[in-house]
Amino acid sequence: MNSSREQVSQGLPYTTSPVSITNFTVVNPTPANNTGTFTPGVNYVITYEYKRDDAGDITANYYDTHGNRIETTEVLPGANKLGLSIYYSTKRTFATMTL
Repeated sequence: MNSSREQVSQGLPYTTSPVSITNFTVVNPTPANNTGTFTPGVNYVITYEYKRDDAGDITANYYDTHGNRIETTEVLPGANKLGLSIYYSTKRTFATMTL
């Protein structure tokens, strides 16, 4: 027996659209089944794929108090990291220096 919801929806068109998610861009804004017609007994799964946006790169430079470079520059890439709080440089130790 059909539920009242199926009876009302049967044959009616449907349309879906991606939602806006902070720090993400939708990759497939119109999947093949984002529109259609309701059919009794059919479950619909519409999948939208998202990619995390890029943040800027962080460049870590290491200098002593006299402006002399004491370590090579380290670049932390920001690809796919916008909005993430875990963005660390490697801890450095220097034999003759105190941080």
